[in-house]
Amino acid sequence: MKCRYTGSCVINIQTRRQCPYCRLKKCFDIKMRKDWIRTEEEKEVRQLQKLIKGQKNLNKPTNNQQFLLDFPIVIRKKKRLMIKPIRPEFLDKPVNVND
Repeated sequence: MKCRYTGSCVINIQTRRQCPYCRLKKCFDIKMRKDWIRTEEEKEVRQLQKLIKGQKNLNKPTNNQQFLLDFPIVIRKKKRLMIKPIRPEFLDKPVNVND
């Protein structure tokens, strides 16, 4: 990454998407850790979950969509990995892949 301007862009809620380099630099200046940045896989899972949640509000999700909503996501917090538990009632139901 490289700043397209002077390297000292003003980063606030309105301008934060204009210069990713200066935004990341500001984050590191206030002691954000590098391992807190989401990986591409984490970004994709989050986007899928947001899409499915939006569809859930419009209509009832299919079994595959419900599986993705209940799928345990890995949450990084400091250096430890925490896993969200799967609901116990979901484990008793068979998953139909053809839906």
